[in-house]
Amino acid sequence: MTMTDAPGLLIRVLGPVEVVSEGGLAHLGGPKQRAVLAMLTARSGRVVTTDELVDGIWGDDAPTAVSSSIHSYISTLRTAIDQPIERHGSGYVLGVDRSRIDASVFEDALERGRKEQAVNPMAAADGLRKALALWRGRAYADVADFRGLADEARRLTDLRLAAVEVRIEADLALGRHAAVVGELEALAAENPFRESLRAKHMLALYRDGRQADALRAFQRTREYLREELGVDPSPELAELEERILNHDYTLIHSREVVSEQVSLLFTDIVDSTLLWETNPAATQAALARHDHVVQSAIEAAGGTVIKGMGDGFIAAFSEPSLAARAALTAQKAITGTDWSPLDFKVRMAIDTGEVERRGGDLFGPAMNRGSRLLNASHGGQIVLSDDAQKAITRDAGTQVKSLGEHRFKGLGTPQSVHQLLADELPTNFPPLNTSGLSIELDRSFGDSIRGYELREWIGRGAFATVYRGYQPSIGREVAIKIVKPEFANHPAFIRRFESEARLVASLEHPHIVSVYDYWRDADGAYIVGPYLAGRSLADATFATMSMTQVIKIASQVGSALSYAHRQGVVHRDVKPANILLDSDGNAYLADFGIAARAVEAITGIQSKSIGYRAPEDHDGGAVDGRADLYGLAAVATRAPRPQFPGCADSRCGCPWPGCGSRGQIRHRRRVPRSPLNPGGRDRGFPNAFIAPQPIQGPGGILPTRRPRLLWPLR
Repeated sequence: MTMTDAPGLLIRVLGPVEVVSEGGLAHLGGPKQRAVLAMLTARSGRVVTTDELVDGIWGDDAPTAVSSSIHSYISTLRTAIDQPIERHGSGYVLGVDRSRIDASVFEDALERGRKEQAVNPMAAADGLRKALALWRGRAYADVADFRGLADEARRLTDLRLAAVEVRIEADLALGRHAAVVGELEALAAENPFRESLRAKHMLALYRDGRQADALRAFQRTREYLREELGVDPSPELAELEERILNHDYTLIHSREVVSEQVSLLFTDIVDSTLLWETNPAATQAALARHDHVVQSAIEAAGGTVIKGMGDGFIAAFSEPSLAARAALTAQKAITGTDWSPLDFKVRMAIDTGEVERRGGDLFGPAMNRGSRLLNASHGGQIVLSDDAQKAITRDAGTQVKSLGEHRFKGLGTPQSVHQLLADELPTNFPPLNTSGLSIELDRSFGDSIRGYELREWIGRGAFATVYRGYQPSIGREVAIKIVKPEFANHPAFIRRFESEARLVASLEHPHIVSVYDYWRDADGAYIVGPYLAGRSLADATFATMSMTQVIKIASQVGSALSYAHRQGVVHRDVKPANILLDSDGNAYLADFGIAARAVEAITGIQSKSIGYRAPEDHDGGAVDGRADLYGLAAVATRAPRPQFPGCADSRCGCPWPGCGSRGQIRHRRRVPRSPLNPGGRDRGFPNAFIAPQPIQGPGGILPTRRPRLLWPLR
């Protein structure tokens, strides 16, 4: 279930009103003009009279000659969206197919989900997850206060909650009771008069072996209804409490788990995070090319993609030989491709065994073993488990060599590992890296955690994965960072996480990305903040920026750092990827290193980019605000250097292109007032913000000349 992929216009109202065409977002004008389009969209295919439009926008306060304003809005909208808004008698009609309006697509999917829920809960759950992913905020978010749209916005909001309920019913039918407990708890608290949500919450708790919690949930609802309305829960809810109290076995989920023998292919791009940081544009193009190559090879061999992990895939095949065929086809294509300027390599692993299908996912020893084999391998290599090797070598012409026995974290017995060979592929690799941690298998699309819906994978680092999510209770999109459980459950991490997260969450500054929520459980640590749909400074091209833009970014980030330092918070990882930009070019400082030192101590791996780390941080010493200034100065070195016409004095010390002088005169000019330069005074600033200053650094890792900020933070 998606909106049509056909070329043309798409109207999105499940959030702020937007019109998307092949040329990008259309400019829809001011609130009243947008409201006119929204009212026509809400009644698409039907005539909306001028009187209805006037009443829906101005209400009882309509000015004289208001009809001419409506005509003007219609005329402007016709040009802006390049679609017919036809005049019919005393009104207008928007001639757009339902498949091009997200609200209509959502309603159609809800109707299908209701029909499928009883007969095919898997299809119902998957379809409704995709339908709910169309929501970007509250319906008609930027125009919902207009009289003509308030009722429609409320109707769609009610339908959204209904879709969530139907999806949860499907999940319960599939045995996903443990996965929906947290979501149901939040929904029941947000909608205390909707007893159907509390009933599902109680049922999920009971099926998860938490009878006492299920009974306490009923008590909370009963107390709330008595206090607020003076009534008792409905007979249906009271009957469910009685059945839970009496251990009614018919409440226990009885759907059989489906087990099957499959062969699994795991793929992963080596050092993808580093590729993104060093060359995001080339990496984006390479990733699209990689996805096409690997998916084509999987499909040609008769496989099915189970998970797309952002930088790799997990695919299932009926036979190990088919998985091997797909791996060889893909690896030959990748190895034979020129990926310049990237060092682009993909590692692969194949395992076979019995797995269980639950809720669209696969579970079993083969999944765990395969992920560890993959993590131990090297770029360009295809490794096999012993079971996969035995099955594959029965096929004539397949070449395999033994890599010996190895112990893997999380696997109780040593594992025999083998390598798949081919004439066109390299054969010699370093020893397997069995000391590393296993990769994290991504959560399923549409999963809910603590009242947040996971929408899509955004990025992955060595220690955490970031998703775009949605918070239904507030009606906003969020970014959710999930720290891997092997770190989140370590005592050193636990000791620091709560206090550091609380401190960062207390920061309130217009150029700091806020922390909305945070918590930790056995499955990981979670940090929730705003989702910014723009780009980071790592994606931006400094060469195309004016000096005014560069000064603006540095001033805003400098102001954010100055505020954080006054609150006793050090960022510790100032780099382009952690400076986010909105559509207006404003900068926001993101991703404070909550418990980062604990993670680094656990793994011995530095989470920060070497080029932006202060020497004392690299050496493991204590860091303070000066380390952040070093990072900001290092970021600023990427900025274009301003040209000063006529600079030819032999005594000049500036590094501007065309200047051959060496060190006595400092250029001076007026510069904007900013947190970096409150007085607006020119301080003679080579490279815009910094001057070189000799330091003693660890040779070969950091430059031997340390940037020194000439516009001090105050």
